[in-house]
Amino acid sequence: MSRIAILRAKNGSYKDKAGQEKTSYITVGSVIDGKNGRMYKLDSIPVNFDGWLYEGELPTQQSRNTLESGKQKNDHAGTNWESFDDKEIPF
Repeated sequence: MSRIAILRAKNGSYKDKAGQEKTSYITVGSVIDGKNGRMYKLDSIPVNFDGWLYEGELPTQQSRNTLESGKQKNDHAGTNWESFDDKEIPF
């Protein structure tokens, strides 16, 4: 069995840099090529799920690397952890 695609669901909307409204999607599962045909594996269901799933391409290795490096860079974005003293909590 091998994963051949991802399953995505609508997750809301956003405005791009040009101000146009776009639909955002979230990955909710996988399409797997099994010995008896395709199988669909759901990992999660969004709260505002409308019942429609979209099949998408698997991310390439390059895009996975970009996502991983972005996650590491933004892990503590905007937080200067070194400035916090154990005795002083800022809230």
